[in-house]
Amino acid sequence: MHGRLWSEAENQNGSHVAIINQTLARSYFPKGDAVGHSIKLPEIESRPPPRWCRRPA
Repeated sequence: MHGRLWSEAENQNGSHVAIINQTLARSYFPKGDAVGHSIKLPEIESRPPPRWCRRPA
């Protein structure tokens, strides 16, 4: 397991940080460490998720 702690400044500024699993890291960064690198995510829609993937109330 690899990683780093993000700083209080990153928390205050709302910096985009992510925790990824080993499978994603190996897929997107096959030549080495994912720490300090970027990935681009598709646009996230601002509507609720479908009913089938919501947690039960």
